[in-house]
Amino acid sequence: MPVRGLRKYLSAASNLFDAKHSTATLLSIDIEQEGRITQELQRDQDKDPVRGFGAGGIIKVTWNIEGVLMLPWRPKVKPWTGWTKYHLDEEGLIEFHEEGWDISALRAFVETIWPELGDKIWVKSNELEPALKPISLLDGSASDFTKR
Repeated sequence: MPVRGLRKYLSAASNLFDAKHSTATLLSIDIEQEGRITQELQRDQDKDPVRGFGAGGIIKVTWNIEGVLMLPWRPKVKPWTGWTKYHLDEEGLIEFHEEGWDISALRAFVETIWPELGDKIWVKSNELEPALKPISLLDGSASDFTKR
């Protein structure tokens, strides 16, 4: 569901997380595609401006976020990293933005709605124990693995 307009965007974003129990950390800002606006930001005036979608350039920010969502059951969002690409128009305004996360949308949904289930499905890699123990086939065993 798109959010159109600065006022609606700020309202939606500011009401998503509990500010007292949440953090967002800016990790990097990079110019991914140069355009008239990004060239001005870099003070590089000797290139021709780009025309069309993203004519002002594309700025990519990488961030880390964690906290508590403003939902009735107050689910905790574990730390995860993502990126946002801001496509600027010829006036330097954001005409489009896209984002990606280091977790799947399915995982984010499950961990928000059913945190306990999410904990069981996506265990931290350092807590994983193999369910099966490899054994040598040289001992005459018929299978590669046995249950612990």
